[in-house]
Amino acid sequence: MNKSDVNSLILEHVDKIEDDKKRQFINDILTFERSKMDRERPHFKDEYDDLIEEYMDTDE
Repeated sequence: MNKSDVNSLILEHVDKIEDDKKRQFINDILTFERSKMDRERPHFKDEYDDLIEEYMDTDE
């Protein structure tokens, strides 16, 4: 993720997350959101479902 694309205050908090999996999940969401900001009418449901499934751990 390019730091110039995301507010530095948000990144400061994300960078403090110790759990690598959670930190990467948040980074992926931020990257995804940033990439869709220019769309007139973005629809994210399927993309969010895929992202959540990727990070969902059913073994815990």
